[in-house]
Amino acid sequence: MSLPPGTIRPVAARVVLGGVWLLALWNAARAMALAQQTDWLTGLPFAVDSRWRLALAGGWAALLALSAIGLWRQWPAARRFVPLLLLCYGVYELGMIIAFSPTPPALLPVLLYAGFVGFAGWALWRPIADKSFPLTHRLKEVAESRTHESQD
Repeated sequence: MSLPPGTIRPVAARVVLGGVWLLALWNAARAMALAQQTDWLTGLPFAVDSRWRLALAGGWAALLALSAIGLWRQWPAARRFVPLLLLCYGVYELGMIIAFSPTPPALLPVLLYAGFVGFAGWALWRPIADKSFPLTHRLKEVAESRTHESQD
């Protein structure tokens, strides 16, 4: 019995895909919780309106879900975009911790965000990941064949 045709995704890329889905679900749940508590939160003396946090949580949920779909469908732009998106999300989250907490963030969240962004970059930008994204792999083959034809 032979394997079905297609590409096999590296384990590291599957871990990144799962992490991006979890972040998307986390932000969707955060948006739902903020939506349910909007009346109560508007009475509190925050510097930032809670409706902005609701909109940002919904926006991050949509962006992360779209990037997870892009990774799952193996869009070539998703490989380059996801680690940068995770870096922006980590900066946003740490900024929110700094803005809404009287104490600076502990070292553990900073290390976790940096580790996940570094792992995502390594998993998606290494050369073996080219083979798991078929369009990127085909584009490189076409470019190489054109350079070989022009040399002949």
